Amino acid sequence: MALSLIEQLTRLLAPATRHLILLPEFSEHIRLRSRADLVASAAALSRLIALHRPRACDIVADAYVAQSALAFIPESTSILTTIPERTTHTLQFTVAPSTAPIDPSTIATDATQLQYDTIWILGAHDRKSLGRVATTHQYLLDHTPTVVIDTAFANDRSGAINLIDPTAASLSEIIGITARELAPAWYTPENATLMLAGILGRTHSFRSHTMNERTFKLVANLIHDGASREVIVDHLFRQRSIAMLRLWGEVLTRMQHDAARAFATVVLTKDIFAATGCTPEWLGEITDEILASSPEINACVVVYTHPDHGDETHVLATTNRRIHAREILAIFGAVGNATAASCRIAAPLSEVHDRIHTELIRNLVVADGKW
Repeated sequence: MALSLIEQLTRLLAPATRHLILLPEFSEHIRLRSRADLVASAAALSRLIALHRPRACDIVADAYVAQSALAFIPESTSILTTIPERTTHTLQFTVAPSTAPIDPSTIATDATQLQYDTIWILGAHDRKSLGRVATTHQYLLDHTPTVVIDTAFANDRSGAINLIDPTAASLSEIIGITARELAPAWYTPENATLMLAGILGRTHSFRSHTMNERTFKLVANLIHDGASREVIVDHLFRQRSIAMLRLWGEVLTRMQHDAARAFATVVLTKDIFAATGCTPEWLGEITDEILASSPEINACVVVYTHPDHGDETHVLATTNRRIHAREILAIFGAVGNATAASCRIAAPLSEVHDRIHTELIRNLVVADGKW
Protein backbone atom coordinates (compact mmCIF):
# COMPACT_ATOMS: atom_id res chain seq x y z
CA MET A 1 0.00 0.00 0.00
CA ALA A 2 1.33 3.46 -0.91
CA LEU A 3 2.28 5.73 1.96
CA SER A 4 0.27 8.89 2.56
CA LEU A 5 2.01 12.27 2.23
CA ILE A 6 2.12 12.62 6.02
CA GLU A 7 3.72 9.19 6.36
CA GLN A 8 6.25 10.06 3.67
CA LEU A 9 7.14 13.32 5.42
CA THR A 10 7.47 11.58 8.77
CA ARG A 11 9.89 9.04 7.31
CA LEU A 12 11.84 11.79 5.57
CA LEU A 13 12.18 13.85 8.76
CA ALA A 14 13.23 11.00 11.01
CA PRO A 15 16.87 10.55 9.91
CA ALA A 16 17.55 14.02 8.48
CA THR A 17 19.64 16.48 10.49
CA ARG A 18 20.48 19.19 7.95
CA HIS A 19 17.68 20.96 6.08
CA LEU A 20 17.66 23.62 3.37
CA ILE A 21 14.55 25.69 2.57
CA LEU A 22 14.64 27.39 -0.84
CA LEU A 23 12.35 30.25 -1.88
CA PRO A 24 11.93 31.72 -5.38
CA GLU A 25 14.20 34.53 -6.47
CA PHE A 26 12.77 37.74 -5.01
CA SER A 27 12.22 39.42 -8.37
CA GLU A 28 10.29 42.64 -8.88
CA HIS A 29 7.02 40.83 -9.66
CA ILE A 30 6.76 39.32 -6.15
CA ARG A 31 4.57 41.66 -4.11
CA LEU A 32 5.23 42.58 -0.50
CA ARG A 33 2.13 40.69 0.62
CA SER A 34 3.07 37.65 -1.46
CA ARG A 35 6.52 37.86 0.10
CA ALA A 36 4.77 37.68 3.45
CA ASP A 37 3.35 34.29 2.45
CA LEU A 38 6.76 33.03 1.31
CA VAL A 39 8.62 34.24 4.39
CA ALA A 40 5.88 33.17 6.83
CA SER A 41 5.60 29.68 5.34
CA ALA A 42 9.41 29.25 5.34
CA ALA A 43 9.60 30.38 8.97
CA ALA A 44 6.73 28.07 9.91
CA LEU A 45 8.35 25.12 8.15
CA SER A 46 11.70 25.72 9.88
CA ARG A 47 9.92 25.75 13.26
CA LEU A 48 8.04 22.59 12.35
CA ILE A 49 11.32 20.88 11.48
CA ALA A 50 12.87 22.05 14.76
CA LEU A 51 9.88 20.75 16.73
CA HIS A 52 10.29 17.28 15.25
CA ARG A 53 13.87 17.27 16.53
CA PRO A 54 16.32 20.18 16.89
CA ARG A 55 18.45 20.28 13.75
CA ALA A 56 20.20 22.68 11.37
CA CYS A 57 17.99 24.53 8.88
CA ASP A 58 18.97 27.31 6.44
CA ILE A 59 16.49 29.48 4.51
CA VAL A 60 17.80 30.83 1.18
CA ALA A 61 16.27 33.15 -1.44
CA ASP A 62 18.21 34.73 -4.29
CA ALA A 63 18.08 38.56 -4.27
CA TYR A 64 16.31 38.60 -0.88
CA VAL A 65 16.31 41.88 1.05
CA ALA A 66 14.79 42.10 4.54
CA GLN A 67 11.87 44.54 4.75
CA SER A 68 10.54 46.37 7.79
CA ALA A 69 7.00 45.27 6.95
CA LEU A 70 8.01 41.68 7.72
CA ALA A 71 9.95 42.49 10.89
CA PHE A 72 7.30 40.77 13.02
CA ILE A 73 8.61 37.48 11.59
CA PRO A 74 11.95 36.89 13.39
CA GLU A 75 13.29 34.61 10.65
CA SER A 76 12.89 37.40 8.06
CA THR A 77 16.24 38.89 9.13
CA SER A 78 18.19 35.64 8.86
CA ILE A 79 17.24 34.55 5.32
CA LEU A 80 20.37 34.08 3.20
CA THR A 81 20.84 35.04 -0.46
CA THR A 82 23.25 32.19 -1.23
CA ILE A 83 23.71 28.65 0.03
CA PRO A 84 26.52 28.74 2.61
CA GLU A 85 29.60 26.63 2.13
CA ARG A 86 30.01 23.98 4.81
CA THR A 87 33.29 22.49 6.01
CA THR A 88 33.24 18.75 5.40
CA HIS A 89 36.28 17.92 7.61
CA THR A 90 37.64 15.48 5.02
CA LEU A 91 41.20 14.87 3.93
CA GLN A 92 41.88 15.27 0.22
CA PHE A 93 45.05 14.07 -1.52
CA THR A 94 46.30 13.40 -5.03
CA VAL A 95 48.19 10.32 -6.22
CA ALA A 96 50.44 10.96 -9.23
CA PRO A 97 52.52 7.89 -10.18
CA SER A 98 55.72 8.63 -12.10
CA THR A 99 56.32 5.19 -13.63
CA ALA A 100 53.17 3.20 -14.42
CA PRO A 101 49.40 3.68 -14.51
CA ILE A 102 47.40 2.81 -11.40
CA ASP A 103 44.90 -0.05 -11.58
CA PRO A 104 41.52 1.58 -10.67
CA SER A 105 40.37 -1.67 -9.07
CA THR A 106 42.99 -1.29 -6.35
CA ILE A 107 41.70 2.09 -5.16
CA ALA A 108 38.62 2.74 -3.03
CA THR A 109 37.03 6.21 -3.02
CA ASP A 110 34.21 7.87 -1.12
CA ALA A 111 32.25 10.79 -2.53
CA THR A 112 32.20 14.01 -0.55
CA GLN A 113 29.19 14.17 1.76
CA LEU A 114 26.48 16.57 0.63
CA GLN A 115 25.87 19.41 3.05
CA TYR A 116 22.10 18.85 3.40
CA ASP A 117 19.95 15.77 3.92
CA THR A 118 16.71 17.34 2.67
CA ILE A 119 15.80 20.32 0.50
CA TRP A 120 12.38 21.99 0.75
CA ILE A 121 11.35 24.18 -2.21
CA LEU A 122 8.49 26.59 -1.46
CA GLY A 123 6.50 28.48 -4.08
CA ALA A 124 8.89 27.90 -7.00
CA HIS A 125 7.17 26.51 -10.10
CA ASP A 126 10.48 25.20 -11.49
CA ARG A 127 14.21 25.50 -10.92
CA LYS A 128 14.47 28.61 -13.07
CA SER A 129 12.32 30.40 -10.49
CA LEU A 130 15.07 29.88 -7.90
CA GLY A 131 17.42 32.21 -9.78
CA ARG A 132 21.18 31.88 -9.35
CA VAL A 133 20.76 29.35 -6.54
CA ALA A 134 19.70 26.73 -9.08
CA THR A 135 22.49 27.39 -11.57
CA THR A 136 25.30 27.47 -9.00
CA HIS A 137 24.14 24.47 -6.96
CA GLN A 138 22.79 22.12 -9.62
CA TYR A 139 24.67 19.08 -8.26
CA LEU A 140 23.24 19.61 -4.77
CA LEU A 141 19.70 19.87 -6.16
CA ASP A 142 20.17 16.80 -8.35
CA HIS A 143 21.44 14.55 -5.56
CA THR A 144 19.48 15.61 -2.45
CA PRO A 145 15.96 14.39 -1.59
CA THR A 146 13.60 17.28 -2.29
CA VAL A 147 10.12 18.23 -1.10
CA VAL A 148 8.25 20.69 -3.34
CA ILE A 149 5.38 22.73 -1.88
CA ASP A 150 3.39 25.01 -4.18
CA THR A 151 -0.06 26.23 -5.18
CA ALA A 152 0.62 26.36 -8.95
CA PHE A 153 -0.96 23.71 -11.14
CA ALA A 154 1.88 24.24 -13.64
CA ASN A 155 4.54 23.23 -11.11
CA ASP A 156 7.03 20.79 -12.66
CA ARG A 157 6.65 18.39 -9.68
CA SER A 158 10.36 17.63 -9.59
CA GLY A 159 10.48 16.64 -5.93
CA ALA A 160 10.71 13.22 -4.38
CA ILE A 161 7.61 14.39 -2.48
CA ASN A 162 5.28 16.97 -4.04
CA LEU A 163 2.70 18.87 -1.99
CA ILE A 164 1.05 20.71 -4.88
CA ASP A 165 -2.44 22.04 -4.21
CA PRO A 166 -3.83 24.49 -6.82
CA THR A 167 -6.99 24.90 -4.73
CA ALA A 168 -5.05 26.33 -1.77
CA ALA A 169 -5.20 30.10 -1.36
CA SER A 170 -1.59 30.30 -0.15
CA LEU A 171 1.52 28.35 0.75
CA SER A 172 0.73 29.05 4.40
CA GLU A 173 -2.55 27.20 4.01
CA ILE A 174 -0.71 24.09 2.77
CA ILE A 175 1.87 24.33 5.58
CA GLY A 176 -0.84 24.99 8.15
CA ILE A 177 -2.98 22.00 7.19
CA THR A 178 0.08 19.73 6.97
CA ALA A 179 1.36 20.87 10.37
CA ARG A 180 -2.05 20.17 11.92
CA GLU A 181 -1.70 16.52 10.87
CA LEU A 182 2.04 16.17 11.40
CA ALA A 183 2.45 17.87 14.79
CA PRO A 184 -0.68 19.35 16.44
CA ALA A 185 1.46 20.67 19.34
CA TRP A 186 3.14 23.03 16.89
CA TYR A 187 0.11 25.35 16.96
CA THR A 188 1.19 28.07 19.38
CA PRO A 189 -0.16 31.65 19.11
CA GLU A 190 3.14 32.72 17.49
CA ASN A 191 2.97 30.02 14.82
CA ALA A 192 -0.73 30.63 14.23
CA THR A 193 0.13 34.30 13.61
CA LEU A 194 2.66 33.21 10.98
CA MET A 195 0.05 31.19 9.11
CA LEU A 196 -2.56 33.93 9.28
CA ALA A 197 -0.01 36.48 8.03
CA GLY A 198 0.73 34.34 5.00
CA ILE A 199 -2.93 33.84 4.17
CA LEU A 200 -3.88 37.50 4.67
CA GLY A 201 -0.91 38.64 2.60
CA ARG A 202 -1.37 36.27 -0.31
CA THR A 203 -5.14 36.83 -0.54
CA HIS A 204 -4.98 40.61 -0.02
CA SER A 205 -6.98 40.33 3.17
CA PHE A 206 -9.44 37.72 1.81
CA ARG A 207 -10.11 39.61 -1.46
CA SER A 208 -8.58 36.97 -3.72
CA HIS A 209 -10.77 34.68 -5.84
CA THR A 210 -8.72 31.74 -4.46
CA MET A 211 -10.45 31.94 -1.08
CA ASN A 212 -12.58 28.88 -0.35
CA GLU A 213 -14.43 27.18 2.48
CA ARG A 214 -11.34 25.28 3.63
CA THR A 215 -9.33 28.51 3.86
CA PHE A 216 -11.97 30.23 6.00
CA LYS A 217 -12.16 27.18 8.26
CA LEU A 218 -8.37 27.22 8.73
CA VAL A 219 -8.43 30.97 9.48
CA ALA A 220 -11.10 30.40 12.14
CA ASN A 221 -8.90 27.73 13.73
CA LEU A 222 -5.85 30.02 13.62
CA ILE A 223 -7.72 32.80 15.40
CA HIS A 224 -8.91 30.26 17.95
CA ASP A 225 -5.26 29.23 18.42
CA GLY A 226 -4.31 32.80 19.29
CA ALA A 227 -3.22 34.36 15.98
CA SER A 228 -2.79 38.13 16.30
CA ARG A 229 -4.55 39.86 13.40
CA GLU A 230 -3.64 43.31 14.79
CA VAL A 231 0.10 42.67 14.48
CA ILE A 232 -0.31 41.51 10.89
CA VAL A 233 -2.52 44.42 9.82
CA ASP A 234 -0.14 46.97 11.39
CA HIS A 235 2.80 45.61 9.41
CA LEU A 236 1.27 44.55 6.09
CA PHE A 237 -1.66 46.89 5.52
CA ARG A 238 -0.65 50.15 7.19
CA GLN A 239 2.58 50.75 5.32
CA ARG A 240 1.63 53.41 2.80
CA SER A 241 4.19 56.12 3.39
CA ILE A 242 4.16 59.61 1.89
CA ALA A 243 6.96 58.46 -0.42
CA MET A 244 4.83 55.63 -1.78
CA LEU A 245 1.90 57.99 -2.37
CA ARG A 246 4.22 60.33 -4.28
CA LEU A 247 5.36 57.45 -6.51
CA TRP A 248 1.72 56.45 -6.99
CA GLY A 249 1.02 59.97 -8.28
CA GLU A 250 3.96 59.80 -10.69
CA VAL A 251 2.71 56.46 -12.06
CA LEU A 252 -0.77 57.88 -12.71
CA THR A 253 0.64 61.03 -14.29
CA ARG A 254 2.81 59.10 -16.75
CA MET A 255 0.32 56.35 -17.60
CA GLN A 256 -0.51 55.80 -21.28
CA HIS A 257 -3.82 53.99 -21.75
CA ASP A 258 -4.81 52.03 -24.86
CA ALA A 259 -8.58 51.91 -24.35
CA ALA A 260 -9.21 49.71 -27.39
CA ARG A 261 -6.91 46.95 -26.14
CA ALA A 262 -7.48 47.57 -22.41
CA PHE A 263 -3.83 47.96 -21.37
CA ALA A 264 -1.69 50.71 -19.90
CA THR A 265 2.05 51.37 -19.92
CA VAL A 266 4.19 53.57 -17.67
CA VAL A 267 7.79 54.72 -18.12
CA LEU A 268 9.80 55.73 -15.04
CA THR A 269 13.39 56.94 -14.89
CA LYS A 270 15.57 56.36 -11.83
CA ASP A 271 15.36 60.09 -11.10
CA ILE A 272 11.68 59.67 -10.28
CA PHE A 273 12.49 57.18 -7.52
CA ALA A 274 15.06 59.60 -6.11
CA ALA A 275 12.58 62.50 -6.22
CA THR A 276 9.76 60.58 -4.52
CA GLY A 277 12.00 58.80 -2.02
CA CYS A 278 10.27 55.50 -2.81
CA THR A 279 11.90 52.28 -4.05
CA PRO A 280 10.71 50.21 -7.06
CA GLU A 281 9.68 47.38 -4.72
CA TRP A 282 6.38 49.21 -4.17
CA LEU A 283 5.43 49.32 -7.86
CA GLY A 284 3.63 45.98 -7.64
CA GLU A 285 1.39 47.20 -4.83
CA ILE A 286 0.55 50.33 -6.85
CA THR A 287 -0.28 48.48 -10.08
CA ASP A 288 -2.37 45.95 -8.15
CA GLU A 289 -4.51 48.77 -6.78
CA ILE A 290 -4.80 50.38 -10.24
CA LEU A 291 -6.15 47.16 -11.75
CA ALA A 292 -8.47 46.57 -8.79
CA SER A 293 -10.03 50.02 -9.15
CA SER A 294 -9.94 50.35 -12.96
CA PRO A 295 -12.03 47.67 -14.73
CA GLU A 296 -11.16 49.16 -18.13
CA ILE A 297 -7.52 48.06 -17.68
CA ASN A 298 -6.65 44.37 -18.00
CA ALA A 299 -2.88 44.80 -18.02
CA CYS A 300 -0.49 47.43 -16.66
CA VAL A 301 3.17 47.30 -17.71
CA VAL A 302 5.78 49.49 -16.01
CA VAL A 303 9.13 50.02 -17.76
CA TYR A 304 11.76 51.62 -15.52
CA THR A 305 15.40 52.03 -14.64
CA HIS A 306 16.29 50.78 -11.18
CA PRO A 307 18.32 53.19 -8.99
CA ASP A 308 20.76 50.37 -8.16
CA HIS A 309 20.89 48.65 -11.58
CA GLY A 310 21.25 51.41 -14.13
CA ASP A 311 22.82 49.18 -16.78
CA GLU A 312 19.54 47.33 -17.42
CA THR A 313 15.93 48.28 -18.05
CA HIS A 314 13.41 46.58 -15.76
CA VAL A 315 9.90 45.58 -16.82
CA LEU A 316 7.00 44.72 -14.52
CA ALA A 317 3.69 43.39 -15.86
CA THR A 318 0.56 43.17 -13.72
CA THR A 319 -2.62 41.68 -15.14
CA ASN A 320 -6.03 40.40 -14.17
CA ARG A 321 -7.19 36.88 -14.96
CA ARG A 322 -8.09 37.73 -18.58
CA ILE A 323 -4.41 38.02 -19.58
CA HIS A 324 -1.44 35.86 -18.58
CA ALA A 325 1.31 38.20 -17.32
CA ARG A 326 4.25 35.92 -18.00
CA GLU A 327 3.08 35.32 -21.58
CA ILE A 328 3.07 39.06 -22.24
CA LEU A 329 6.81 39.14 -21.53
CA ALA A 330 7.62 35.60 -22.67
CA ILE A 331 9.83 36.64 -25.59
CA PHE A 332 11.94 38.66 -23.14
CA GLY A 333 12.61 35.68 -20.84
CA ALA A 334 10.28 36.80 -18.07
CA VAL A 335 9.77 35.03 -14.76
CA GLY A 336 6.53 35.13 -12.79
CA ASN A 337 3.01 33.78 -12.96
CA ALA A 338 -0.41 34.44 -14.48
CA THR A 339 -0.96 37.84 -12.83
CA ALA A 340 2.56 39.20 -12.23
CA ALA A 341 5.80 38.85 -14.18
CA SER A 342 9.07 40.71 -14.60
CA CYS A 343 12.23 40.74 -16.67
CA ARG A 344 15.39 42.75 -17.27
CA ILE A 345 16.53 43.84 -20.72
CA ALA A 346 19.98 45.17 -21.62
CA ALA A 347 18.74 48.09 -23.73
CA PRO A 348 17.85 51.77 -23.23
CA LEU A 349 14.59 52.68 -21.49
CA SER A 350 12.85 54.20 -24.52
CA GLU A 351 13.80 51.28 -26.78
CA VAL A 352 12.47 48.71 -24.31
CA HIS A 353 9.20 50.60 -23.94
CA ASP A 354 8.75 50.70 -27.72
CA ARG A 355 9.39 46.95 -28.00
CA ILE A 356 6.97 46.16 -25.15
CA HIS A 357 4.31 48.48 -26.58
CA THR A 358 4.64 46.92 -30.05
CA GLU A 359 4.33 43.43 -28.61
CA LEU A 360 1.17 44.35 -26.71
CA ILE A 361 -0.44 45.94 -29.76
CA ARG A 362 0.49 42.96 -31.94
CA ASN A 363 -1.03 40.39 -29.61
CA LEU A 364 -3.94 41.97 -27.76
CA VAL A 365 -7.30 41.72 -29.50
CA VAL A 366 -8.97 45.09 -30.05
CA ALA A 367 -12.05 45.73 -27.87
CA ASP A 368 -11.60 42.43 -26.08
CA GLY A 369 -8.32 42.72 -24.20
CA LYS A 370 -7.63 38.98 -24.34
CA TRP A 371 -4.17 37.65 -25.02
